Formats: sequence, C-alpha cells, structure tokens
Amino acid sequence: MKQIFRMSTRMRRLRNGGAAAGCAALAAALGLAGCSGSRESASQMTSYSSTASPTNTAALFSVPADQLSHVQIYTVGQAQLVRTLRLPGAVAYNSFTTTPVITQVGGPVSRIVAMPGEHVQARQPLLYVASPDYSMLRSAYLKARDAFQLADRAYKRTQDLYSHGAVPQANVEQAESSRTQAEADLQSSEQAIRIIGISNPDDLINRPPSSELPLLAPVAGEVVERLCSPGQLLQAGATQCFTLSDMSRV
Repeated sequence: MKQIFRMSTRMRRLRNGGAAAGCAALAAALGLAGCSGSRESASQMTSYSSTASPTNTAALFSVPADQLSHVQIYTVGQAQLVRTLRLPGAVAYNSFTTTPVITQVGGPVSRIVAMPGEHVQARQPLLYVASPDYSMLRSAYLKARDAFQLADRAYKRTQDLYSHGAVPQANVEQAESSRTQAEADLQSSEQAIRIIGISNPDDLINRPPSSELPLLAPVAGEVVERLCSPGQLLQAGATQCFTLSDMSRV
C-alpha cells in the first residue's frame, strides 16, 4: 500500500510538472511571436528599412537647367526679425510752413499769373486786381505828399522872415502847426500804401496811373491751391486767393 501511494504521488507530480512545463513553453512561444511582430512593425515604420519599397526611400535627383534659375539657396542662421506695421494715414501740408494769401484790396480779378504747382519767390506777383480802393489810396498819398511839401516850405520861409523881424512869432507857430498836420496825413497815407503791398510809396510818383494792383506772395513757396478765378470780386482782408506751402516737408 505504501508503494502504491508513493507511485501515485509521483505520477501526480509528473503530471503537474508536465503541465507547468507546457504552460511555460506556450508562454515563451507567444512571447517570441509578439516580439517578432513588434520588430516587424517598427521596421515597417522606418523609411530606411531594408524591407521597404525602393520607391519610398530617399534618393538624390538633379534639377533641370530651366528650373534651376527659379531655385534660391539661403544659408540658415540667426537674424533679427523685422516687423513692418502698416497703418492708414493722411498726407497734409506742414502748418508751420503754409501761408494763406489774402488780398488787402477789394475789386475784381483782372489777371492771374501764378498757377498751382508753380514755385514762387517772396513778393512775386500772383494776380492783379482792378481795385478802386487802390486808386483812392494812391490819390490820397499823392495829395498828402504834396500838402506836406507845401507846408514844409511855408514853415521854413516863415522862420526866415521871423529871424529878420518881418513877421511875428504867431505866424511861425501857425506855420509849424500846419506842417505837423500835413506830415501826419502823409505818414498815414504811406502806411496805407505799404499795407496793400507797396513797400516804397515814392514809386507811385514815377509809375503811370493804373487801377491794377498786384497781389504779391508774402513768402517763398509752392502754390498748392488757387481759390479765385478771373473776374471774381475780392473783398479786402477777407478773400483768400492762394495757399503757399514749403513742400520739402509735409
């Protein structure tokens, strides 16, 4: 009985050991199969695999001559990134170098001698005005000038007579007062003539009488606007005729 029990126990151990060995062998076979499958998948994922198709591998090629002119080669390197900011804007005249030209006399425009885009110098005529105001100012200046010259001669003559005892002192004082009033009228007429653009009023003496007065450029610059037309009636001190600007900076 003891021998039989020992034999049966030994047979169970052999059966159990065989089963364990079979399981181990099965697991090893499955592991080898899995590893081979993983290696095969990794090999297929690589473009340089020996099993890949020759059409999928990298190869050298030549660029035709007609296409080579369109190929540009750049050297890769660090560089500063330049950013360009584009915004809407408007170009305007520089207000510090822009001057409106306003007529100082009233009357219709007879001639225009300056056009937009033309560069003019200071005191260059821009247009001519047929002005009755100018005729009145010219006439008033000539009268005031003649009256002052007459009063000055009368004062000097009275002083000479008084020095010789021929006239009383009251005559000298009266002549001096007349001379002072005539001088004041002359100065007022001169200022009025200069305001309308005539720097030297004495030029009116030798100038032939005319109703036309030139509108002079106050500064040098480019004519950027013309705001009047021939025959237009201008108002003294109110009508802007031109706009002058220095276009070197806008």
